Amino acid sequence: MIRQLFFFATAVLSALASAEGSAYNRFTLSVDTPISGLVWNQLMFFNGSAYIGNIKYNRESEALPLASYDLRYGMFFTSFHSNPTGTQRLFLYETQMQPISFTAPHSVYMPEGAAATGFDKQGDYLQFNGKDNWWACMVPTDQLQPYFTPSWKILWDGLGTAKGCEKVRLRIEKVSC
Repeated sequence: MIRQLFFFATAVLSALASAEGSAYNRFTLSVDTPISGLVWNQLMFFNGSAYIGNIKYNRESEALPLASYDLRYGMFFTSFHSNPTGTQRLFLYETQMQPISFTAPHSVYMPEGAAATGFDKQGDYLQFNGKDNWWACMVPTDQLQPYFTPSWKILWDGLGTAKGCEKVRLRIEKVSC
């Protein structure tokens, strides 16, 4: 009986894993929009937010590989500055213009008004509730050491009020291992 249950459970899990869109996925995000002066377009994690540009040369920044079983239910990240179980969840503020943010490692606390679900994929691009309101705002040179500039912080603009920033599209790039 136990052996039959084991084979049944294995078959069910295999079927779920092979179903379109339901397998556990690892991916990165990159900006697929030309920005003058931008050399490194893959999103990097730094100080709890996502950046592009020369921030990659800061020893405190790191690549931002994300994981998701299904984008609708959110995306997760584990920093190499944390221990292996220090998973953080990506969130944004749907009706505000704010940087992409992450929960604290080991925490499920979500700030009031934050949304961690509702993401989707249109073609190869990340959307939130069917919208593509991603922006890259240049970090002022007085906030970074000279060799980390130029760098841009990635924001979600739920208000449609972005000024002085570049409208970008976030391309989903699957990671194979």
